[in-house]
Amino acid sequence: EVILIDALRRPPCIIGFSGGRDSSALLALAIHVARREGLEAPIAATNVFPGDAQAAESEWQELLVRHVGVETWQRLSFGDEMDVVGPVAAPLLLHFGPTFPFNGHFGMPSMALAAGGSYLTGVGGDEVFDLNELTRLAYVLAGRIRPKWVDLKSIAQALAPEALRARQWKRLLTPEPWLRPEVQQSFMADLARNLARQHIWFNNQVAHDIWRERARMALTATLSAFGATVGTVVIHPFQEETFLRSVAARCGRTGWPSRAAALEELFGDVLPLEVAQRTSKATFDSVFFNQYSQAFVQRWDGGGVNEDLVDVDRLRSAWQAPEVDPRSLSLLQSAWRNEHHEG
Repeated sequence: EVILIDALRRPPCIIGFSGGRDSSALLALAIHVARREGLEAPIAATNVFPGDAQAAESEWQELLVRHVGVETWQRLSFGDEMDVVGPVAAPLLLHFGPTFPFNGHFGMPSMALAAGGSYLTGVGGDEVFDLNELTRLAYVLAGRIRPKWVDLKSIAQALAPEALRARQWKRLLTPEPWLRPEVQQSFMADLARNLARQHIWFNNQVAHDIWRERARMALTATLSAFGATVGTVVIHPFQEETFLRSVAARCGRTGWPSRAAALEELFGDVLPLEVAQRTSKATFDSVFFNQYSQAFVQRWDGGGVNEDLVDVDRLRSAWQAPEVDPRSLSLLQSAWRNEHHEG
């Protein structure tokens, strides 16, 4: 609430509202706080993609809007403009170059609505509220659930030396086939080492693993820079240090037993139960690889990527696959910018 009050005192306060659980929780609580504190109501902003069933969340959005009484709901309709090299992303790519994440431009139209004010996202909710592979282990070690035989293997793996845990993680990782073999090995080894260093206890995961994660820091920096181009302060309440510290202190070693339990405890007085308990989620893969990307791939001459690291032929094959691996899209942006920057 403290984070939301600060944002509401910097109007217009726009909340990126997808209809998912995290953005719904933020919107519901922000409206509740605004009414209580006598502040200007936040504005919900939603990217809408007519005809894309995978990205559709209208039923969930309307349920939340009716429940909390949203006063202003801006629905921004798009076709293929959110392509990773499309009209929304292109000016940012030309100005900043490729950034992480590749889809950071997704909130840019909503950030523009918040010019001079604040823009809030639900980014970080997955990391805090979703159960992970160590959740059950923490419950077993804390004596909160009775162990099963399979848990003995998990305990042995978790308490093994870091090098052994890293090797176990490396076997589970999905390769990126466009990387050259030696680069692939080095990258996977680095990623596996980072995963092997995850803390078992929930409070340490929140205070250390999430807060210090390179992806979190890069995303925060990217969206802050994007927001600055339109005079908007971008805030991610679920990634704020004060929130993470309070969660760590409140939830201790085991955290919540489920995402639904977390949302019901924190937002149960403002969030519809159906939203807290839902398990579905929209996806936007087809939105990001659309006609602009497809046209670029057709004319791509292999430039704009480091061939010491990347196998150009394999990368081209990955972009021409029926389902494009989103992990390759940062390279697509790099290649696209190289073409246009030279021009």
